[in-house]
Amino acid sequence: MAESRLRRVAILTEITASVAVVVSIVYLAGEVRTNTEAIRASTNQGLLELDFQRGTWLVEDSAMRRIVRDAEAGSEVLGVDELRILDIWVTTGLAMWEQAYFSNVNGVMDARVWEAWDRELRDFVCIPTLHTVWTGTKQSFGTDFQAHADSVAYECSVQ
Repeated sequence: MAESRLRRVAILTEITASVAVVVSIVYLAGEVRTNTEAIRASTNQGLLELDFQRGTWLVEDSAMRRIVRDAEAGSEVLGVDELRILDIWVTTGLAMWEQAYFSNVNGVMDARVWEAWDRELRDFVCIPTLHTVWTGTKQSFGTDFQAHADSVAYECSVQ
């Protein structure tokens, strides 16, 4: 009789332990999902903040607006200092695009958000003067991103 009672206690203990393991796994899955969502939000927020800062530079600095406007128009009258400023502005935009690209590849950016970033920056790299900056700086970026941006640049050239 004592042996039967011990066996029942052992079975109940095993069942309780199994339930506890399942509950722990479900809890951890929820925590991972919450953490992934937080990483996505943080990534998106960081990119938006950087984009806002780049836009603010254009809004607040009339010289910067002129440099970008001249570059977009294909003007070749930009001086050495202006070309350096343009290079910084374009390279920052490319760095944002790369961050968005790898965030998408790694699954921390919603596909719809990636589509918006990619569409915006495709227009960016298709501007000939800005494409020239890409050509001169692309070695500073990851090879997978280089391949993506080069394919976009190619699409621009055949349109």
